[in-house]
Amino acid sequence: MSRGFSVVRSKQLPHKKVSCCSWSSDGTLLVTGSEDNFVEIWNPNTLDIIATRISHTGTVYCCSWSPNGSCFATGSDDKTIKLWHGQSFMLLETLNSPNSKVTRISWSPDGNQFVYLDSSIVIWDTRSHSVVASYPIIAVCCSWSPDGTQ
Repeated sequence: MSRGFSVVRSKQLPHKKVSCCSWSSDGTLLVTGSEDNFVEIWNPNTLDIIATRISHTGTVYCCSWSPNGSCFATGSDDKTIKLWHGQSFMLLETLNSPNSKVTRISWSPDGNQFVYLDSSIVIWDTRSHSVVASYPIIAVCCSWSPDGTQ
């Protein structure tokens, strides 16, 4: 008897290298980013693509749904973060990273802020549409504490 994981669904993606993925909080959608600059939204039950967006001009390294599913963010080799509407999948906002490619994004538990990594650690506030903190530290991953204070 196997105690490991088993594949529930899979799909061959010829000539496509997916570089990131993120589930919506309710589990009904999956967003992926890839080396061909595409952002795609999937139905995870059928593995059908619901929407395709080409807005980045470089590899999409990270994607992350907001906790309430109202939007998701993508980060890229093109030094931008894109915020997308969670239902229409339309582009809401483009943020420019002054440093380098954006490699990770993590939302605060309340969804009011997210942290992103370029060649520093940057906290962006979605209410004021501004950087609230920036630290010149190179990091490879990021996450919030469950209460959102750190």
